[in-house]
Amino acid sequence: MRLVLFILFLLFTTPVLAASLPAGFQPGTLWISKTTLGDGDSAAFYTVVYNSSAASLSGDVVFRLDGGTLGTKHFNLGPGTTQVLSLPWTAKTGEHRAVASIENASAEGALSTTNTLTLTVAPPPPPSPVVAAASAAADTIAANAPAVKAAAGTTLGTVRAVRQSAIDTIGRAIARSSGPAASGEILGTSTQKTVPVPQDSGWKKGQAARGILGTIGSAWTGVLHGALVVFQSDILFWIAFVAILYVLFRVVLLMFRERRRKNRP
Repeated sequence: MRLVLFILFLLFTTPVLAASLPAGFQPGTLWISKTTLGDGDSAAFYTVVYNSSAASLSGDVVFRLDGGTLGTKHFNLGPGTTQVLSLPWTAKTGEHRAVASIENASAEGALSTTNTLTLTVAPPPPPSPVVAAASAAADTIAANAPAVKAAAGTTLGTVRAVRQSAIDTIGRAIARSSGPAASGEILGTSTQKTVPVPQDSGWKKGQAARGILGTIGSAWTGVLHGALVVFQSDILFWIAFVAILYVLFRVVLLMFRERRRKNRP
């Protein structure tokens, strides 16, 4: 609101104050949109040009900062008129000197061709401890990312090799357990031949033992089939892998706590 009132004041009073000069700047009419500036703030430089002569006037206002050119604004003024010109700027830390000059004027005369302004931009505030810690952590992760990636790749490659080796081993074990010998047949003999079977107690005990072994063999074959399913399924394998790692971690942690407990005086 104060900026608007100031501009209105300049628009109405500049022709009166500038009676000694037919056109140009009123001294002190170069300002910036913010009274307090920090590094990176968006702001704008403003100035006012006037024409109190009886002829039209045109030209360029060149904004410069610390010796470098920020930009140029063209103006066209009829007799007895004023115009506000502005140029955006992103503040940078330090002391600055801004200059606005009128160049390429269509009519020469007693032009007030230069206006200056000095300003100070405060440095950015230091980051909070949380931001600093997060930034340090991000830098550490970025610096170690290649090593972590390489280690992860090596570990996954080893796990995949062990997994494939286990699948091959289980497959061979299932093939052996499902062979002709597993069904009780004897290679090189005919199952059509009738052989008298003695009905004594020793034979019955042998039959019972073979029945038990057959049951154990069937259970073992079922275990092998289940293990093969787990190793062949990506979801089941990684669930089992993580579960085993968790169990091992708990066992190691328990052993560490037990050892520390025993070493206490």
